[in-house]
Amino acid sequence: MNPINKHIVLLILFLYQTILFGQEGKYCLDFVREIEDQFYKIDLDNNTVYLHYYSEVTDWENAIVKSDVKIYKNKEKLVFYSDKADIFKDLKEMLLVLRDQKTILRNGAPKDIDNIGYSTEFNDLRTEFFKACVVTNCSKTEKDSIWKLVLKAPVDPTGILFIDKIVYEYNISDRKILSTYVEFRKDYKMKSMRISYLEFDPKSDFKFKNESYKYVFDGSKKAYGKYLGYNIIDNRDK
Repeated sequence: MNPINKHIVLLILFLYQTILFGQEGKYCLDFVREIEDQFYKIDLDNNTVYLHYYSEVTDWENAIVKSDVKIYKNKEKLVFYSDKADIFKDLKEMLLVLRDQKTILRNGAPKDIDNIGYSTEFNDLRTEFFKACVVTNCSKTEKDSIWKLVLKAPVDPTGILFIDKIVYEYNISDRKILSTYVEFRKDYKMKSMRISYLEFDPKSDFKFKNESYKYVFDGSKKAYGKYLGYNIIDNRDK
């Protein structure tokens, strides 16, 4: 074969593979976004969402902080349990329990962050972020029905995001995201973070207490149960 023709054939094959990968990569990204929408677009007016995940955060000295987290949330209330801290929030106040410090912080409800993960602004930002990402890998793993999607994140001119790469592992049959692994840029305090999703229920039957302080305080407004003896700092407006 003429060397020029050989190069043309190789170029055509390369472009063909690139186009196929681009189409497959877009399919993988769209598929993952559809699965994530199950969480970010829940009707919190009428449902309580439950999420149980395990996280590992690594700093640049390779120290690892592990945490087991359970979250219950609806439009007005939040219950958050983890190894290091518990959070109880309603429309009136938020209680932050620091386990290691044996301290309970009482604060007014932070309205500026209420339901931020479900707002139109957040979803618009999320959509634009995914559009700017480049799919560098989309492939089936050795496990049945488990796929891996690797995204190279764009440089963020605003300096708000420090993400360099995101790796999703998901089950294409069950339509579930199994884990996300994020690598951060070197100018960020964290090196990486892995989250393994253990349970997710968009219509949990969890029953909230009518006031958040009742998770921590008894009828006389004293800490009780596993929080007995904790120091109390009240930062609410008097």
